[in-house]
Amino acid sequence: MSVNNLLSDSVARIRNGYTSKLKKVYLLRSKFIIKVLDLLLKEGFIFSYSILNDKNLVVYLKYFSNGSSIINDIKLISKPSIKHYVTVKDLWVLNRNYSRVFVISTTKGLLTSKEALNNNVGGKLLFYIS
Repeated sequence: MSVNNLLSDSVARIRNGYTSKLKKVYLLRSKFIIKVLDLLLKEGFIFSYSILNDKNLVVYLKYFSNGSSIINDIKLISKPSIKHYVTVKDLWVLNRNYSRVFVISTTKGLLTSKEALNNNVGGKLLFYIS
């Protein structure tokens, strides 16, 4: 199977897994996707993940005790055709106006918007989670 954009494919699979109330979803493996999953795991949005083989990962989704999903919405912002960059000043506005976690690709790696503000760096907005 050929996928042009692994991030958009992975975000769509995670979103579909949460809307279908699945316990786990399968993603295509890449170093970048593993870094994204590490960030989601650190922020508490997924239960865990494991590497199946050279090409696949399995992500175990996390739910509240009443069965509702941890993630209400996960949406891609930057796409291959349209990239959205933010400065530190823009990040202050985003954090003040929205109750979402923005994932940003910076020169210091993948960071949430709060971590990027603490490190005083901007970057490319990848997606948000609420």
